[in-house]
Amino acid sequence: RSPSVKYCLRRNLSGHKVSRPQMISDVRLKRTRPGDVVRIGHMTDLEGHLEFFKRSVRLSSVLELREQESSSSSSPSCRLEFIRENDIFVFGGDVCDHGVGDQIIAESLIDFKLRHPERVFLLAGNRDINKMQLTSSVVPYFLENEKVGIEKLKHFLKRKLNCPNAFELRRKALKAVSPGEEVDDLAVTLSFIESVKPGGFMTEYLRLAQLGVVIEDTLYVHGAITEKSVGTVPRTEKVYSNLRKWIQALNEFAEQEVT
Repeated sequence: RSPSVKYCLRRNLSGHKVSRPQMISDVRLKRTRPGDVVRIGHMTDLEGHLEFFKRSVRLSSVLELREQESSSSSSPSCRLEFIRENDIFVFGGDVCDHGVGDQIIAESLIDFKLRHPERVFLLAGNRDINKMQLTSSVVPYFLENEKVGIEKLKHFLKRKLNCPNAFELRRKALKAVSPGEEVDDLAVTLSFIESVKPGGFMTEYLRLAQLGVVIEDTLYVHGAITEKSVGTVPRTEKVYSNLRKWIQALNEFAEQEVT
């Protein structure tokens, strides 16, 4: 059933249904001339806070933001650009849950990665990965009974993901793109479900994300590395002693899981 509101799926990234860029786990900085400075921009845990995202970019010496009205399915409303050539950007994960900018931020990052696959690195955070649980914890119930599915989603967001305001924040975001139109619980639920379908913004983010990246001698991950977890990869008993090979193996595991 179609909801009454023409929500953000007008820009559902259908224009980005392209092959996945090659996963890069080990990055060496490229300098045009000896002594050139290469800046690495790092931003993380935006969690849907759109104004914080914009403010962080304005303060950045690596990025700039171009806001635009866009009716194109492949063009985000907030377009990221590098200020200088050769600089690198790492987003540390956790795109969504606590603000109205989940989709806008995700689309901006996806678009940036696709245009600069060797200079932009998206990491998968727990809030990003957890969204895939919607396919088993909400969708089957929704297909059987819409009302039950809606309540399952509310419970899932509040109790499982610890984001009790996410449902109403998504309603607010949908109202912003369709002022004057009704945004009922069904429309909100459908927007969450669409986000984890093939081509949805959370699915596309995870398809392009990785668990870690080594840039020169610095490792970027979401969260932390513990003594117990270092060198290990799920579903294998092998323990890696080489950092770069370990991160490569972790990223290959993540890629297979999303695929």
